[in-house]
Amino acid sequence: MARRGRPRKRLSRMDAATDAMTAFGFDERLVQNSVKQLLKEYGGDDGWAFIEEYGYKELIDAILRDQETNDEQKVQYSVTFHEDSFGQNVLLIILVLFCKLYEV
Repeated sequence: MARRGRPRKRLSRMDAATDAMTAFGFDERLVQNSVKQLLKEYGGDDGWAFIEEYGYKELIDAILRDQETNDEQKVQYSVTFHEDSFGQNVLLIILVLFCKLYEV
């Protein structure tokens, strides 16, 4: 059965940050985890000023940093796996594709 009444209002700072970042295409859970991590680094609720400053610039930087780190770990794993399994030729091909993909 459907819920009755008005929908919940989204008035918290976390809701505002989530709404702002999902407009850029970031996943809601990713945004919430990044905010929680930044709040830990800045010492709790006092960190909101830094997160909200300049239109959530610090939050965007943190999300992109985390995604970049995850991408590097995935590439490092795949290069190690292919080098062990197939030899130097596959490693060379992967490195060339990686350089072309990331324009290194």
